Parts: sequence; C-alpha cells; structure tokens
Amino acid sequence: MIQEKEYNFSVQMPLSNYIAYKLKYIRKSKELSRADLAKRLEVTANNIGQLEDGSRGISINKLQKLCKALGIKSSELLPF
Repeated sequence: MIQEKEYNFSVQMPLSNYIAYKLKYIRKSKELSRADLAKRLEVTANNIGQLEDGSRGISINKLQKLCKALGIKSSELLPF
C-alpha cells in the first residue's frame, strides 16, 4: 500500500499542486496506471500526467468526471 506524505497545511500551497499530489496518490492507491485512468475519462495518458505534475489546470466539470472515474467524492481530492 502506498503511504501518503504528511503535508503541513499551515504553509500555503497552490491548489493546483495539492490536487496534482492527491490525484497521483489516489490513482496509485487504486492501482491504476495513467493509461487506465485516461481510458475511463476518454483522454490521453499525457493529459493525466499533466494534471499530476500541475502543468494543466482542471475545470469543475472535469473534476467531477475525474472523481467519478476514480470512485471518490470530491472532498477526497480537495482540501476543503
């Protein structure tokens, strides 16, 4: 099982970096490859990689689809 790093949330972290970190952690904990998740979302594995490294933003609609594809609630991916 992958162990999640502990973050000190009293230090400001850009939301995109937080989402990128959580996305990668959750995807790996569910034993999904980038290609597996990309197939569920009908995007490329490169798109998933860009989300996970924080170089690509995500809309609310896509965030909802991502959560559904991972079988999680949005509260598991967002810090609020």
